[in-house]
Amino acid sequence: MTRGVIYHTDTVILGTTPEKAFWFSISPGQLPKVDPAVVFWEPDELPPRVGTKNRFKLTVFGVPVHCVSRFTEFEVPKRTSLVGERPFFAKWTTLSCEVEPLGEDRTVFTARTQITYPRFAKPIAKIMLRVMRQRLAVTNAAAAERFRKSERAS
Repeated sequence: MTRGVIYHTDTVILGTTPEKAFWFSISPGQLPKVDPAVVFWEPDELPPRVGTKNRFKLTVFGVPVHCVSRFTEFEVPKRTSLVGERPFFAKWTTLSCEVEPLGEDRTVFTARTQITYPRFAKPIAKIMLRVMRQRLAVTNAAAAERFRKSERAS
């Protein structure tokens, strides 16, 4: 079967250490606070590791979607990768996040999405990409603001 691939990268600078940024990015309680589309996110185990399954619910264009993903990479405090398992179109998606130090108490946080889809499903993949772009933009902006607030409070 012929496949297409779409990539998207989003980067934000956070006013915190790489370790704090890393744990913030995988904290089940934080994601719903920074992304209003996420209703809940629950990993099978804490702290997560390679193989840990994640169950989450989000709203896409007002429609609730229940998803399952699995960590395929987990290297503290540098990077994580998740691959979708359910629903069927989530299997096309891989999300990788990396944190890199940028001077003292600043971190570059990069999220990369790869959607590998069957050619006949290109319209669905384009919608998925649009949703991922929106979610990453909202999440990264909220995370950056959260760490700006914590800097001011210090």
